Amino acid sequence: MSNTTFEEVGRVLSEHHQFAVLGHVRPDGDALGSQLALGLSLRKLGKNVRIWNEEGMLEKYSFLPRGELLTKPPATAEHVDVARKSGSTSTITLQILAMAIW
Repeated sequence: MSNTTFEEVGRVLSEHHQFAVLGHVRPDGDALGSQLALGLSLRKLGKNVRIWNEEGMLEKYSFLPRGELLTKPPATAEHVDVARKSGSTSTITLQILAMAIW
């Protein structure tokens, strides 16, 4: 899956309507901002999006626009395909395909 094509990304984005954008443990501003940006972009496409991080929105980053959308995941299990954050921006297509889709 490391050779994901833009066509595959487009297919996933068009075929699915419910996404969960996940972040890594002990998030920094880059992680939280990236989650919000991707989540808001998906909402612009008309998708139902949840933006989850283990710690929710950290107080020191609460100035980020629409920060209230970033919450802790639910305590009870939901059906999701879990993704992990990659450290490389060159793998953005892989991240989009691996995003949680419930």
